[in-house]
Amino acid sequence: MGTAARQGKGSGESPSGSPLHYSWWSVTPEEIATKHGIAPDWVIRRLNTIMRRERLREFDSARLRRLRRNPRRSVHRDHIECLVCGSRTRNLVDHVRGHRLTLRGYLRRYRLKRAEVPVLVFNQLG
Repeated sequence: MGTAARQGKGSGESPSGSPLHYSWWSVTPEEIATKHGIAPDWVIRRLNTIMRRERLREFDSARLRRLRRNPRRSVHRDHIECLVCGSRTRNLVDHVRGHRLTLRGYLRRYRLKRAEVPVLVFNQLG
């Protein structure tokens, strides 16, 4: 499909009528759909989902940077937000093992004291 198809009305535009712009694609959603034999609407929905996830990831990384500046804000009464990946966990010991860290190494790395973190976060049974 040529330039005319990219600029014309159709599945290569958003519902508002403005052209969809995916900076990482060199082709339109309509061209992707034609090449792979799938519905253009599905391609548009999928690309919008990917873009939404990217925006959320950027938001999460900004939140993680703020938490790393003040690590005590990551500690809550019933969970802790991991300062490595940003996920919320109740069992910090098992979670930091997944990052190849020991609990002591994690606490030292983010300047947290054992007494500052509730026991529930360390051990779900205790």
